[in-house]
Amino acid sequence: MTTEFYELHAETVQRVAKNQHKQSTIFEVDDIEQAIWLFFAENWSTIRGYDEAGIKTLAGKAAVKFCKEQRNDFMYFTGAFVYTPDMVERILEESVWVDLGPGVDVEGRVDVQDRFGQLKDSYQQNLYLKYGAKEDLTDAQRKSAERGLNDLTHRLNTGRFERVDLVEAANEV
Repeated sequence: MTTEFYELHAETVQRVAKNQHKQSTIFEVDDIEQAIWLFFAENWSTIRGYDEAGIKTLAGKAAVKFCKEQRNDFMYFTGAFVYTPDMVERILEESVWVDLGPGVDVEGRVDVQDRFGQLKDSYQQNLYLKYGAKEDLTDAQRKSAERGLNDLTHRLNTGRFERVDLVEAANEV
């Protein structure tokens, strides 16, 4: 990589890094810039013929790759794994109401089953009808299952591990 290449594309790399940073607390904008420059250096023979638009596209791809890797490493190493509704839905479809066997996401199954019991009864029932029994749902049941899926995902990600029964809590006082 040459000094001329660096000077020509420095602003593009800075802009791409700032756009990808998205206020992350895991890494800094400088880290993203360094990852982009490292990518360029490692792939110099391939990229040196690219125009500005191509360099911007490659910088964006390198930045996205770096940010994803950093977020995944952070989640795995801190135990702060983040579930998405799509992931929870996949676990409900493939892991919760089936026998354990090859390909079953055991950790996801345990997490989902643990939080599933904390949902409102109607959410539990409609999630089971949709993903366990695989029945056709009415519009109201489908909306309830969707709300249940969102609540379950939220509980998995926020540590809301117990549903508080206010009547029961008042009786204990």
